[in-house]
Amino acid sequence: MHPTDSSRDEVVHHLQERIEHLEQVNRWHMQALDMLASMGDMHRDASRSRTPHYIYSVTRRHLARLIDFDVTAFVGLNEEDSSFALDDCEPQSRFEEINQEVDRLIDQGKFAWVLNRNHPVVLKAGVNGSLILLHVLASKTRVRGVFVGFMAEGSKSPSSVVLNFISIVLHNCAQALESSALYNLVSAHNKGLKKIIQQRTRELEYQYGHDSLTGLPNRLLFHDRMRQAISSAARYKRMVAVMVVDLDMFKRINDTLGHESGDKLLTEEGRRLLRAMEETDLLAPHVSVTVSHLGGDEFGILLTSLGDVESIPHIAKCIIEALSMPLRINGHEIHVTSSVGISLYPADGADPETLLKNANAAMQHAKQDGGDRYLFYAEEMNSASLQQLLLENSLRHAVGNNELMLHYQPKVDICTGNISGWEALIRWRHPDIGVVLPSGFIPIAENTGLITTISEWVLHAACSQAKVWLDDGFSDICISVNLSAKQFLQKNMLELIVSILDDVKLPARHLELEITESTMMKDIEATTATLDALHKIGVRLSIDDFGTGYSSLNYLKRFPIDILKVDRSFIRDVTFNSDDAAIVTAIIAMSHSMGLKVVAEGVETSEQLDFLRSIQCEEIQGYLFSAAVPEDQAIQMMRSGKRLHHVPL
Repeated sequence: MHPTDSSRDEVVHHLQERIEHLEQVNRWHMQALDMLASMGDMHRDASRSRTPHYIYSVTRRHLARLIDFDVTAFVGLNEEDSSFALDDCEPQSRFEEINQEVDRLIDQGKFAWVLNRNHPVVLKAGVNGSLILLHVLASKTRVRGVFVGFMAEGSKSPSSVVLNFISIVLHNCAQALESSALYNLVSAHNKGLKKIIQQRTRELEYQYGHDSLTGLPNRLLFHDRMRQAISSAARYKRMVAVMVVDLDMFKRINDTLGHESGDKLLTEEGRRLLRAMEETDLLAPHVSVTVSHLGGDEFGILLTSLGDVESIPHIAKCIIEALSMPLRINGHEIHVTSSVGISLYPADGADPETLLKNANAAMQHAKQDGGDRYLFYAEEMNSASLQQLLLENSLRHAVGNNELMLHYQPKVDICTGNISGWEALIRWRHPDIGVVLPSGFIPIAENTGLITTISEWVLHAACSQAKVWLDDGFSDICISVNLSAKQFLQKNMLELIVSILDDVKLPARHLELEITESTMMKDIEATTATLDALHKIGVRLSIDDFGTGYSSLNYLKRFPIDILKVDRSFIRDVTFNSDDAAIVTAIIAMSHSMGLKVVAEGVETSEQLDFLRSIQCEEIQGYLFSAAVPEDQAIQMMRSGKRLHHVPL
């Protein structure tokens, strides 16, 4: 053979080998791409497919294309204590056997060895020399576990190409396990968060619709229930009753015993109201009831699907009776009465706002009638309520508009017949209505808080007038002013009086302050301190409307009182009612024993005067001598020397 032929053959052979190698590499690349493309099912939507057992199943299917495994197992790594546990084995029947084999490999340190490598490790196992393939299951962030593949007996060690493919499959498996774990973690967290949100939402919905103090439905939920009830009643031609329940004199309890006691009272009365409605047998089974705390001292009751109203008065009486039972709060026994207003659908309104407004108007009228009663709504009630609202708005501007004025009623010495002093009484010169007496606006002033401003105006105006009369030569003049309970209990009351006296330059002995006995008894210690301070600066002090409150003689002895005024209710029938006569006689005798001067209010007849003179009453006040008069008439009476004609010779 020619040498050149031999060289050519070698080159051709070499080229053929090279071509075969390139074709083999190309086939590997194509197989790798095909395998990677087909492994997309390992990374499907996590909510449908990312469970470990699904991932193991997909991994086995791809491994089966590369190598014949007798048994495949996936061993998980516990990150907390770095322990291994067999998660999955195929076939499942050999789980216990493989579990023991895994423990043996761990004890031999094989797992620790394979964890430090990122490619398959092939080991010989057993006397028959069968092969085991180990591969770490690791993502970029953590180790998930180890794959263990037991090859069929007689199998040869896989080629490097096959091992590379196996590594690709198991790396995808590890990545899928990582995604699965992350998804499950987030999913579990989201489920927990969802439960928290649902629970918090329920709590907020409850809080939004319920009163935090009593736990009863609040005004918002009550309105919603009313809307539902009206809608149902309109459809089925039924009636709805709305009741507004108000606790009489709650403010007095709150102010006297404190807000904590007031809150306890509201809570307990709310329970009683709910219990009374739950236990009543006056309602038909189909009638539903809602008890609500509307705010402050007001409760609401909604009765739905009523066929008639015959049971409503009986239910109202049950409510009043249940709330009036005595209860003990912070060591005090408390008796509470209530006022109930009732409106009906469709007669008194077709929407929640109107029904509630009308029930409230009825309640206010029940309260004005003395409380401890119920009233059904009547159309004229709203007219009266509107009139009162307009009066309240006008009253707010009365001081600034110079609409208030004082009239003066004289007090007369029974023995001499001379005028001994004057009581300043307020009047309101309303621009539209005319002169309004105190009974027409003082309750409004007390309810709205305007009483403090009005009382200060009265005090200043009366002291100014007394100073004018004093400068005109009436040296014995003394003017008395009624102090409201709110004004008397103010902490700066003493400073206010001293300031007014200094401002008008009136000596304190020419001012007399009248305080009701009920006001004095609200806070004994504070009352004593205030009265002592006023007495020290020379202000005269009198108890007004004596006999109508609940004072104790033991306490009265502690107060530096100068004068006691007997209420007109005892004087009115004193000449023909033996009980009133005995009471007035006892009051005057007691007063004299305590060194107090007595003034009888509301004296209108000479017979009343004669009786009072017989029991040594010092002074009277009433229509028998004069009603309250304007300032010009008062000065005329003093200048003319007007005297009481019924003076003993």
